[in-house]
Amino acid sequence: MPRPPSPATGVRTGDLPTTRRDVLGGLAAAPVLGLALSFPALIPSPARADGSGPFESFKPGIREITGKFTVYDIPTSYATPHCLAPDGRGGIWFVEIGANRIGKLDKASGRMKEWVIPTPAAHPHGITVDKDGFVWFSEANQDKIGRFDPRTETFKEYPVPPGGKRQGARNGVGRIHTPMMGKDGNLYCTNEWLSTIVRLDPKTGATKEYQARFAGKRGSRPYGLQVDFDGNMWFAAVGSEYIGMIDIKAETVTEHPTPTKKSGPRRLCVDPEGKIWFTEWNTHKIGYIVPRTKEMKEFDLPAAPRAGAYAVTSNGAGTIFAGEFIANQVTKFEPKTGKFTEYPMPLRRSRVRQIVCCEEGYVWYADNGNSKIVRLS
Repeated sequence: MPRPPSPATGVRTGDLPTTRRDVLGGLAAAPVLGLALSFPALIPSPARADGSGPFESFKPGIREITGKFTVYDIPTSYATPHCLAPDGRGGIWFVEIGANRIGKLDKASGRMKEWVIPTPAAHPHGITVDKDGFVWFSEANQDKIGRFDPRTETFKEYPVPPGGKRQGARNGVGRIHTPMMGKDGNLYCTNEWLSTIVRLDPKTGATKEYQARFAGKRGSRPYGLQVDFDGNMWFAAVGSEYIGMIDIKAETVTEHPTPTKKSGPRRLCVDPEGKIWFTEWNTHKIGYIVPRTKEMKEFDLPAAPRAGAYAVTSNGAGTIFAGEFIANQVTKFEPKTGKFTEYPMPLRRSRVRQIVCCEEGYVWYADNGNSKIVRLS
């Protein structure tokens, strides 16, 4: 049985029971019940993933994942964490929508620290860490992007073009969403309700918007964001069936429909080969697009039609992990063999919104429904 949380760290250090289900070629093996084992040895990564958002300053590691969950209690019980990001320096940063804060988990000690965002009711949503260690987050309810300096513990906020009365805006807000640092030194952020992507110059605060029209239609709702190895910015439009790309040099936007119509692509990641992976919320699939050839391929998740593919991440070997909102599980996919392995989450109604792989190869997600941070090993 897992031990109760430590008062100092809020970490449940025991192995949490899990059910593992292996699926290959669409056939499910018999469930294996019991306690999962962990493999502490870290295998050196043979490939870099230099452009992958929170991995901008480090490469994700490789570790055998077998289904051991470790749950970290956030000090604020109503935190409602949404997104999280490794910093490559031993920390996991996260945003607290429910408490209007950002937080940091120190992986070595299990301790957490939180900071209140200066603007009330900011509704912090997405978060990323740049190569210099600055923490960037979106303030979805205030049309702002925030920056936090961990060294001085100070905030700086940047206004973005407001929603106002523009088409798509709700209550005057555009809903700035997922931030990611580009290879050109600018910060990019999806602006969901306005169907735009905002570019922010951190030095001057100047902004530029790119319109995501998708076959001439508005309301595409750009959501997830991912920079590729060439420095171009990709985004998933959850209100459509398109994966979009901003050519940073040409400053043009192109659209690429997924093989399955009305797919609702939501979040993105990049693997060590440079393929951009995406989740399909409406059709319960994951897939990838090759940036230079635009080749696409999709894979049905075993839990379909009740998977709810929300977020996706890759480790340093190209193993893919998908967070499934409806099925309440993490699914591992090995592209070379086509094998899926499902790991049911230890807590009910976790409502996973984002999943990431850190430099040691552990998989992390924010448990939105229970105000926890969870590690899968």
